[in-house]
Amino acid sequence: MEAFPNMRRDKLLNIEPQELRFLFEVRKQASCTIRLNNYSRNPVAFKVMTTNPQKYSVRPNIGIVSPRSSCDVTVTMRAPKEVPPNMECKDKFLIKSVVSSPGATVEATRRLVIQRHDRNGIQFGDLFMKGVTVVLVGLIFCYLMLPLIWSLIFMIMMLVIKMINKLVSDSVEDWIVKTLLYACIHFFTTLFRRKEKVPERK
Repeated sequence: MEAFPNMRRDKLLNIEPQELRFLFEVRKQASCTIRLNNYSRNPVAFKVMTTNPQKYSVRPNIGIVSPRSSCDVTVTMRAPKEVPPNMECKDKFLIKSVVSSPGATVEATRRLVIQRHDRNGIQFGDLFMKGVTVVLVGLIFCYLMLPLIWSLIFMIMMLVIKMINKLVSDSVEDWIVKTLLYACIHFFTTLFRRKEKVPERK
């Protein structure tokens, strides 16, 4: 047996069962039925979605449930070629629903869903193309400005090096001057002290 996680409960439709179980056999397809109950006074349009559309076939995946009635949806698992590890399955199903107008048909609902899907795809495509364009323009700008940037970096590095050399040179010169001055003062001070200590000979 193959168990599926609980499906999301919708407020407009009562979904039975909450968990799908398929009889697993290698190279044999298996089916389950989902019953959508509409207890309201309005028609409800629905769409069944799955995280693994290549593995499952849903009929009907789009439809309308009349007021105070139900609709059966058949979920067919395509024939597996091998046994999955640990017989675990993480596939999920989602049923989206919305209150439909009284005169709406299944075909009209299907066309509306397709139009929204195409519109979302176009918007995503436009955003993707805009993003690619911005990236390309940025790369071209960086490529053209690269020599100027390197020249600027080189000039800044040379200026920093010269400043460091000057600071170091000035510091060394000051240190040498101070050291010589201190040595001279110390020498003459010592010399005068020695002269004062020498006694006079009679």
